[in-house]
Amino acid sequence: MNKKLNKKLLNLIALCSGLTATVALGVGGVIYSLRQEKDGDEPIDQNVLPDSVYIIENNVLMGFTKEFLANPDAYDMCDTMQIPANVTSVNGLAFYDDTKYETTIPPFIKKLTFAEGSNCSSINNDAFRASSLTSVTLPNDLTDIGSTAFGYCSSLTSIIFSEKLTTISVYAFQSCSSLVSVTFPDSLTTIERHAFSGCSSLTSVTFPSHFTELEGAAFENCTSLSSVDFSKATNLKEINSCAFSSCSSLTSVVFPTNLTIIDSAAFSGCSSLTSVVLPNRLSWIDSGAFGGCRNLTYQQFDQMLLLIVLI
Repeated sequence: MNKKLNKKLLNLIALCSGLTATVALGVGGVIYSLRQEKDGDEPIDQNVLPDSVYIIENNVLMGFTKEFLANPDAYDMCDTMQIPANVTSVNGLAFYDDTKYETTIPPFIKKLTFAEGSNCSSINNDAFRASSLTSVTLPNDLTDIGSTAFGYCSSLTSIIFSEKLTTISVYAFQSCSSLVSVTFPDSLTTIERHAFSGCSSLTSVTFPSHFTELEGAAFENCTSLSSVDFSKATNLKEINSCAFSSCSSLTSVVFPTNLTIIDSAAFSGCSSLTSVVLPNRLSWIDSGAFGGCRNLTYQQFDQMLLLIVLI
């Protein structure tokens, strides 16, 4: 029975049952689906890739099956990857081919979600690198996002972080140039180097109360970033080198009250920054921390040291 006849049969079943029918040709045969739409019920989402396209070994998601990779367009009616609930970890390079330097996720896949009750606690290095994802909703048990896990996802506009997330690793979201805003969970303690560098559409960042470590160049070259708020991050003691360098639109920084060190070039090239209020406990600003910020005025700091800062 061919695809056209299958569709007619499915529509006949749907007509008799009051459901809406869809049919698509998939790997290994025809995929049938019925959607509940009577009595005002919401349709069941039929845009999700089936679990059968994934390789899962010992609850670790390894990537797509060979059958799927051989003919991904058979599922082009699906726009969502929903990771199965039994997955506890997404393997490094799961959806990125480092021999070809390209993603294995087809461009029609735009959303990443995790099934209800997900046990996934880690997403490892390069897992979703360079994909066409536009939105990501992370599972509640996730604690770590690995290096370049979502790096170079230039279409990514939205991230919903997990409530248990503690660490965002190096380059995790580097060059996600469409990312406009992020809301960090209160659990977040560490953002490693270059984690958000080159996120050129990012406009504001607020750090949570448990935050303790911001590594070098974490937000370097975020050229649309205008506002940075550390007021809740009272345990943060140091802003490392180049953390916000070349953020040319930055006009407002609220520092944490217990900050003691601003490292070299931390805000260099922030040419729109005109005024900062430095915390009383600040003991050292390294040479060039605000290099090139010629219009910047300061409060609450030794004026002789500021001459060094502006070099």
